Amino acid sequence: MLSLQQCQEIASALAEKDWYALTDALSAEDVMQLRQQAAHLHENGLMQPAAIGRGTGRQVQPHTRSDLTAWFDENSPLQQQFMAGLDRLRQTLNEQFFLGLVEQEAHFACFPAGGFYRRHFDSFRGNNARRITVVCYLNPDWQAEDGGAIRLYNGQEVMTDIVPHGGTLLVFLSEAIPHEVLPALKARYSIAAWLRIRSA
Repeated sequence: MLSLQQCQEIASALAEKDWYALTDALSAEDVMQLRQQAAHLHENGLMQPAAIGRGTGRQVQPHTRSDLTAWFDENSPLQQQFMAGLDRLRQTLNEQFFLGLVEQEAHFACFPAGGFYRRHFDSFRGNNARRITVVCYLNPDWQAEDGGAIRLYNGQEVMTDIVPHGGTLLVFLSEAIPHEVLPALKARYSIAAWLRIRSA
C-alpha cells in the first residue's frame, strides 16, 4: 500500500505544485475492507464528532464541520499497511525535500448525508507541526453528483474540486492549501492523515 514508485510519483508532482491526486492508489479490495472498518466504527457509535482547534481551544462546531472521526488503533493488518505506506512517503519526501518529517497520524472520517467542512487550513494556529496532508477516499462507485468533493483554493480562487472516488489519494501541503469539503448527499468515508515535524 503506497509503493515506493507511487511515493516517488507524488514527490515529483509536489516539486511542481502544492498538491497531487493519485488515482487508483489503493486496490478495490483494500478500499472495500478499509471502508468496512470505517463503517463498522460509524454504525456502532465508535466515531466522535470532529472538533476544531487544539488543547484548551478545541471545540466541536457543527456549523463549521459535521464529520465524525475515529483515530487509527493500528490493530488491523490493513491499518498497519496503510501506516507503513505513509512512513514510506514520509521518508521519500524527506530524502527529496529535507522536510524534517518525523511521524504520521491518521483517522477514519465519515461525512453523513449533508455533512460538510467549511474552508480551512490543516495546520493549527500556533503549532504548524502538520506539514503534509494525505486524504484517501473509501467510496466505491461514487459519482460527482453525489457531492462531497474536496475543493482546493489558490488564495481566494477555486483551484479544483476532487471527487472522492474510492482509491484516490490526495496529497497537499497543509499550510499552503486552503480547502473545504462540499456537502455530501450520502455517507462519505475517507482516511485523513498528516505527516508531521516534531512539535514545538
